[in-house]
Amino acid sequence: MGDEKTNILAKFFIGLFLGSEVSASDGTPVEGCPSEIPITKDGKIVAGMIYDRKGHDLPELSCLGGSKLWYAETKYTTAGEVRNMGVGSVIINPGCTLIVLQHPNYAGSYKKFSGPKTIPNPPKTATIHNCGVPCVASILWTCKQSYPSCIPADKWQYVTELDNSAQTVSAHFTYEKKVGTEWSHSMEQSQSVSATVSAEISAEFWVVTAKVGVSATTG
Repeated sequence: MGDEKTNILAKFFIGLFLGSEVSASDGTPVEGCPSEIPITKDGKIVAGMIYDRKGHDLPELSCLGGSKLWYAETKYTTAGEVRNMGVGSVIINPGCTLIVLQHPNYAGSYKKFSGPKTIPNPPKTATIHNCGVPCVASILWTCKQSYPSCIPADKWQYVTELDNSAQTVSAHFTYEKKVGTEWSHSMEQSQSVSATVSAEISAEFWVVTAKVGVSATTG
């Protein structure tokens, strides 16, 4: 009798569990800061990206509002009515540096932020002000890497010669030439930044060189 009651009770609880429904919260997708941004765009080196809305200490809750890509070797200063530019969150690419200056027209003290780096919520400092959202007066972007710049040209070039016409014995002549790609200093520096930058810059180089044809004069 006791075993019978236990079995009935067990079946009751199993039926209760199977008959119940588990609800889940819809929630909102977590977007946050991207893991990476473009290395190059439109034939230029991308130094970083700035978002204009206030971020959060967690990258998963940052990088909000409008965003703008900034290219290497560019600068910006506020002037006139606009005293400061919002920098809610900042992403700096490998090999690149963001220099933030204290005052408009690149005046005052400055601080450097080197990539790769994500600053989800820039803290207030002597160069980063609080305008409801972190803001700056002047910035400057610079990068170690540079975009491939190739000016195609081809021509015949004198290398060496052997004139044995005045001799009565035969002569052996050997000439060796290294075949392959020899990188310039700027390309080597660009490729040394990181694996991602190296792959992107090398790919862009071959895109540029692929456009170089062979002229009719040199064959």
